[in-house]
Amino acid sequence: MTAVTLCFDDYHYQINRDRYGSIRAKVMKIVGGVKIKTTEVSVTEWSQAVAAALVQVSSRNTEMRTALSKFILG
Repeated sequence: MTAVTLCFDDYHYQINRDRYGSIRAKVMKIVGGVKIKTTEVSVTEWSQAVAAALVQVSSRNTEMRTALSKFILG
């Protein structure tokens, strides 16, 4: 089995392929470092959720970069 897990704050996204080629995708809700819920989703839903999480992270990083530039440059 091959698996990839992407961790973003309160959600972890896992996709794996078993030795027969079947692909399974899961979304896990994490609270305080403890997995409280696992939901199996379609690969399409998984990829859309990962894309949305990446947009959020890049948005936050852009905001942080802008704030830091203003602080340093005045």
